[in-house]
Amino acid sequence: KDPDQIERLVQSMYHESFDFYIHVDLKFDLEPFKYLGDLPNVYFVPKRFIMTWASYRFIEVLTSIMEDLLKMDCYDFISPFSGQDYPLKSPNEIYDYYNQNKNKSFITLVNQDSPWLEECKTRYEKYHLTYFSFKGKDLISKVMNSVLPKRKFPIYEKVYGGPRATWLTLSSEAAKFVIDEIKKQKDIPVEKIAFHWWSHDAPTVIDDSNADHRWSNKNRIELFFIRIN
Repeated sequence: KDPDQIERLVQSMYHESFDFYIHVDLKFDLEPFKYLGDLPNVYFVPKRFIMTWASYRFIEVLTSIMEDLLKMDCYDFISPFSGQDYPLKSPNEIYDYYNQNKNKSFITLVNQDSPWLEECKTRYEKYHLTYFSFKGKDLISKVMNSVLPKRKFPIYEKVYGGPRATWLTLSSEAAKFVIDEIKKQKDIPVEKIAFHWWSHDAPTVIDDSNADHRWSNKNRIELFFIRIN
């Protein structure tokens, strides 16, 4: 939304080993953001998406960028940021921490007995039309939820997630696992996922059979970022 704010974020995070890829919502004019491309290590994502708040489109953008970065085969970690984030530690401290924890991933999840997970069921049990852009969608959504049965989660039986699960750091190995898993589910109609609400916060899905000690709390990241509203 605010190119000046993004510039401050990039400058505060600058390190010769960090690259920044910026996605600008297709609904917005790219021109005010173009000067950011003159900053060191800053690149624009060539494929732009129309973003709608709380929709599955965020996942589409994130996975598309991850797949492109993996093709370059030159990154140890991939971390999504919001333009409203700001680091509370220096770039050198962040780099050193990542350098000491290669091949690890950092995700914040709530416990399986957390009330938050119970509350978030409505995100995938009900019909949300945030993915779509047409007039009257809120009314149609209410009608759908009043007459249609509850939806079931389309892939895994057990769901993992958390209110900050989106803002993670994945090793390149973990990012590849995510992309490969998505490709395995390519036959699932997009409607089964597009009806989710805030799917990028919850649920975040990890296949139990592929989880190992690297997902444990021992590897929880010790770096903090502040969200500026």
